[in-house]
Amino acid sequence: DAVYDQAYLSLMRAKLGLTDGPAGAGDRALVDELLKTMQACGSDFTKTFRDLMGDNGGEDGFEGRGGSGKEVLGEGAHVSGLAETLASGSASPAEMAALLGRQGRSAVPKETLRMLAGIALHQPGMLRALNVDPEWLERTITRSMAAEKFEEMSGDEKRALDRQRWVKWLLLYRERVESERADHGTPAHERREMMVRSNPWLVLRNWVAQEAIEAAEGGDYGHVEKLLSLLMDPTRMPEDLERKFRKYADPPKPSMADICVTCSS
Repeated sequence: DAVYDQAYLSLMRAKLGLTDGPAGAGDRALVDELLKTMQACGSDFTKTFRDLMGDNGGEDGFEGRGGSGKEVLGEGAHVSGLAETLASGSASPAEMAALLGRQGRSAVPKETLRMLAGIALHQPGMLRALNVDPEWLERTITRSMAAEKFEEMSGDEKRALDRQRWVKWLLLYRERVESERADHGTPAHERREMMVRSNPWLVLRNWVAQEAIEAAEGGDYGHVEKLLSLLMDPTRMPEDLERKFRKYADPPKPSMADICVTCSS
C-alpha cells in the first residue's frame, strides 16, 4: 500500500534524522539494510537508534563535537567508534543461539531434523505423508544450522563480525547524512532534536510492565506512578533518575524473553 509505505518511510527517516528530498531516493534501501544489520547482530531496536543519535555518553552520532568544537562528521575514526558502540550492544553468541533455538528447533530434536532433512533430499514426496511443510522444514534447518554456528563462536569473534557489519552500514548512513546537509543545510543540533523526538529511551516492554505489576502487588504504587510519569515523555531521560528506572533503557535480559503480560494483568 503506497500510503502505508510513505508513512513508514517518513517515520523511519525521522528516527535517522533525515528528511524527504532528492537525496532521499535510496532511503528505503538504507532502512532495509539497517534492519538486516540489526537482525544479523541481534541488536535491540530501541537502543540502536539511541546509540545512533549519540545517547550513550559520547558524541552526537556523526555530528557530535569533539573537544576542539569541530564537527567530527566524515572522520573515519568516529565511524569506527560508533560501530564499536553498536557492536558492544549486540547479542552474545549464546543469546543468538538461544533466540534461533526458540524460533526454530526448540520443539524438534536435532536427530529428527537430520532425519527429515534426509527425507527431503532423497524422498521429498514422503514429507506430505508425514504432514511436514517443506518450507517450514527449510526455515527450521537454516535456523538450526545458524544456532550451531553461534554455539561454536566466541564473543570476540562475533563482536568483530558485528563491528564489520556496522561499519559497512554506517558508511552508507554517513554518505546520506552528508547529502542531507548539502541539500537542506540542516544543523547538527536540529537533526539530533528530530531524532530525540522520534526515538524514546523508554518503551513499555513486557518485563518493565511486569516489574510495575509486581511492585503494585507488593503495595508500592509509587513505582507505578513514577513509571507512568516517565511514559508521558519517554524521549528524555531525567538526569537525576534513579537506577531502578534508568535500567529500563537497557535491552531485556535473556531470562526475560518469555515474559508475557496480558490485558487481564
